[in-house]
Amino acid sequence: MRLLKQLKAKMNPALTPLFTVMLFDHISVNITFPVLTFVFFSPLSSLFQSTTSLAERTLWYGVVIAIAHVGGVISAPIISSLSDALGRKPMLFIASMAAFVFGITCTVGILYASLVFLVIGKLVGGLLSRTNPVALAVIGDISEPENKVVNMAYLQVVISIGAFIGPVIGGYFAKRFFFQSINFALPYILASAFSAMAGVCALFFFKETLKEKQKVKESLLACISLLFNKRITKISLLLCVTQVAWSSFYQFLPPILKTQFHFSPSLLGLYIGMIALWLTIGSAFLVKFLKRRLTLHSITTVSVALMLLGNALTVIAVLFRHEPAALWLLWISAIPMAMGDVVVYSVIVTLYSNAVGAKKQGAIMGFCFIIVSLVWSATALVGGLIGALHIALPMYFALVVIGVVFFWQIRMKRWIQ
Repeated sequence: MRLLKQLKAKMNPALTPLFTVMLFDHISVNITFPVLTFVFFSPLSSLFQSTTSLAERTLWYGVVIAIAHVGGVISAPIISSLSDALGRKPMLFIASMAAFVFGITCTVGILYASLVFLVIGKLVGGLLSRTNPVALAVIGDISEPENKVVNMAYLQVVISIGAFIGPVIGGYFAKRFFFQSINFALPYILASAFSAMAGVCALFFFKETLKEKQKVKESLLACISLLFNKRITKISLLLCVTQVAWSSFYQFLPPILKTQFHFSPSLLGLYIGMIALWLTIGSAFLVKFLKRRLTLHSITTVSVALMLLGNALTVIAVLFRHEPAALWLLWISAIPMAMGDVVVYSVIVTLYSNAVGAKKQGAIMGFCFIIVSLVWSATALVGGLIGALHIALPMYFALVVIGVVFFWQIRMKRWIQ
């Protein structure tokens, strides 16, 4: 709470309603993440027979995660274009309500042991529960060039706080209260409640920041035109490769912790929550610290090096999981991995925003989320396939990718200005 008060004192007052919406929205979304691991991998889950193999569970886990991101690929340009045409406020409300539908549908899927309903819920969430690109466009609407990267970092602070609170709540309630009758559904019910609060805040407290509305067709064409912008292409390449490493780590570490380290739901929720805590600290303090001392290229180098260190320590812990120090190494490795990711992402979205004019802020942030959704869906599918061979293979893949990125991006000085 003290951190939130400090941020509120320093930031633009117009951002407070936005950050409130984003906090509730990301608590909602992240409540379900650690629970999803147990829905697929716990022998107590009603979704599968207890005799279902680990390979089959891993395949379906990858498919269900990928479906949400495929939905994002389809909807991100549409939602962003509509936010340029209709305004930020209605799109924040629609995205919040989609998260509500996601929670309710997944609850039904768990209660009735229906994988179909779970898939539908993830698809609805992936298609419409997309507050992030709209929120980034709001930052672009009201930020001056000199404080844009800091405001982008503040947004990541709020998102990370939600990503910390959510998994802790989800992990705590996963196997408590009426578990025999509702199985792992309670966290999804709580997620629906938080998304409803986000919708109320968006509807009644958030004030529109879009100054000049565009026609939907013009906004969509603006988004498509970004494909032919060489500067955008170069920034997108950096986004792709860093997100491959981060998404592989974040999506497939929970199954490793469940199956190889035998984490309980509450412990897994705490671990994911701690990742979000390091994201919070990185976005709240490390971005500003590095910005005062380094160029954007040097900041990128430092952040990718942190990701490489974190991923390497994680792989070492997995390889030597029977050693007493392996568990400690797992907890430590999340610190540089998370901080490196949030710093490089803050730099990338700032580069995106600076690369276009005021009329294309929604389009560029939608374009950013198309890239992110494509990468996360691809790593989910590929991770599910190779994870079926061995559950830790996605983590080894992430290490190789981030190692290549580290040596490659050192030569990108002319691209990151």
